[in-house]
Amino acid sequence: MAAAKALLDKSEGLALAIQQAANLITNPKIGGPTMATNYAMFKDRMRTLPDRHYGERSSSEHALDTLWDMVFSGLSRNSRILLGVLSWLSSGIS
Repeated sequence: MAAAKALLDKSEGLALAIQQAANLITNPKIGGPTMATNYAMFKDRMRTLPDRHYGERSSSEHALDTLWDMVFSGLSRNSRILLGVLSWLSSGIS
């Protein structure tokens, strides 16, 4: 229970972060068999997450980027490349 509350606190209760955290909980291949394991992996990944190329992250962005990194790590190499290409094609990029 403490690990789940701590993860929610780190993610600032963002709906998208909660949804991504649910992926960790429902898929033990990504996060681990328990919530405590998930949170330990999250904290470790948060410390080792590479910097963004274009600037500093807010605390909520750092938590969400960490969750995405954990979830995307289960994808194949080609799937990750495709997501990278699609992110560059996003209409929000100027």
